[in-house]
Amino acid sequence: MHSTNHTPQAVLEAVPQAVLELEPGSRPEDWHQHENGGGWIFHTARVAPTAYIGPDAVVYGRADVLDTACVRDHARVAGHALVCERAVVADHAVVEDSAWVRDHAVVRGAAAVRDHAVVRDNGIVQDNAVVRGTAQVGGFARVGGFAEVSDTARIGGYARVTGTAAIYGSARIHGTAVVEDSAWVGGFAEIGGAARVCGRARIQDDAQVDGAAVVGENAEVYGRARIHGYTRIGGFAEVCGSADVGGSAEVGGSTRIGENME
Repeated sequence: MHSTNHTPQAVLEAVPQAVLELEPGSRPEDWHQHENGGGWIFHTARVAPTAYIGPDAVVYGRADVLDTACVRDHARVAGHALVCERAVVADHAVVEDSAWVRDHAVVRGAAAVRDHAVVRDNGIVQDNAVVRGTAQVGGFARVGGFAEVSDTARIGGYARVTGTAAIYGSARIHGTAVVEDSAWVGGFAEIGGAARVCGRARIQDDAQVDGAAVVGENAEVYGRARIHGYTRIGGFAEVCGSADVGGSAEVGGSTRIGENME
């Protein structure tokens, strides 16, 4: 059952114009303030009495904020989004469409969680990061900066994605791996262990990078290649095909390892 409006006339007259504009054509009587925090709730949204909605936060559309979830500061929860359990949406963050934020997850800063994306467990999405599609951020992972996680990608473990990095396709980032700067990881690629992908590196197809390996600069790893150990791949190097590079190898320049995939 959606919330019923019991807002007195004095409060109705105080509905900010910016709040009214979030639901075009809405009137003051379509809104009420949540008893726990004073934030604004549209009449089609559902907010549990145990949830906290801060005075400048807004829940609208047919969004649900349940359990002891917290929406504070200038955060927005819209569409058919769900924020539940002990999740927190803070600052200027937006959770919309059919996205879920659950468990002990936090979405903060100017971050956005859209489409059917899920942020769960103790995952954190912050800064200007965007999580969309059916992507998931879970475990103790952090996604920040201007990073984007999309499609069916999964970020878990204690992984960190930041900078302007893009994780897309069905890529998986886990362990304590770091993907940063302007790196891209896509396809069915997997980054695990304590690996680091940075610079303008590209990891695609079914490639794997794990161990304490570093792939950076303008390097590309694709095909079914595997990079592991303490390997360093940089420059404009390409590792492709079924290549397996491990140990303490260092590959740079314009070196190409692996059969031609063209």
